Amino acid sequence: MTVNIESTHREMTGHSNFFREHRIASFFILTYAISWTALAVIVAGAGEAVSELAILVAQFGPAIAGTLMVYASVGSLREFAARLVKWRVPVKWYLVMLGLPAALTLISSLWLLYLDFPVDYSLIVEQLPMYLPSLLMITLIAGLGEEPGWRGFALPHLQQRFSPVKATAILGVLWATWHLPPYLVDQEFQGLTLGGPAVMVGVVLLTLLMIASLAFFYTWIYNHTGSVLVMMLLHGSITTARVIFMPLTFEASHDASYPLLLLSITGTIVAAVVVLINATKGRLGYGSEA
Repeated sequence: MTVNIESTHREMTGHSNFFREHRIASFFILTYAISWTALAVIVAGAGEAVSELAILVAQFGPAIAGTLMVYASVGSLREFAARLVKWRVPVKWYLVMLGLPAALTLISSLWLLYLDFPVDYSLIVEQLPMYLPSLLMITLIAGLGEEPGWRGFALPHLQQRFSPVKATAILGVLWATWHLPPYLVDQEFQGLTLGGPAVMVGVVLLTLLMIASLAFFYTWIYNHTGSVLVMMLLHGSITTARVIFMPLTFEASHDASYPLLLLSITGTIVAAVVVLINATKGRLGYGSEA
């Protein structure tokens, strides 16, 4: 006898299922609970093996929560999985996915020239061989760990209830806030020479603004492609571009002038978002893929 799992589950849970009625809030609560609990285990001083597992769980919190919510809210796991592997989209969106982060980083570097940073564009040529390995690694870790949740589950449901801009703003803020604990315990952040609590608070707020602003590009491309796979690649592309196409040495990008560097990057992204919202009349491509 063949059993239809989704049909059986639908009958068991019924239409009054709590997760079905509160799927958006439930997703974010579950995501934060999974990831932040795992981080708490690390901070508490768990052993090396446990900490390594906890790091993986924390990174994959959004994906785990998204998958559980699709099941708990009686969604289609088959449709959810199909968007995770959807690769047949117009080639131009792959070009946008790869080119946009590089362009934003290079534009940011022009501000650095004006601010007398030790810009050296020859570094890009030296770092270019690492582009593909870095893109693949970040896509498979950060992209796969986050995007099935943020864009695979949360964004479509938010856009059903709110305008594309408002939905993206909500997701952007919650996405950025999710990064706050891991960002504060990150060894690279702790190694920055920033010079005072006020400056550190400013750096954290700028970082959250930068992450939240990036959500608008994700929404725009997702609405045109309907592909979570492209979102995973975009996640990898943005993080990789910040490393490969930033014409500064590691030391120059992590000294006391880091707040100015962050300000130039964030300012460029925010300006680009304003242009994008105006160019799409606030639709951010909503309905284009359908």
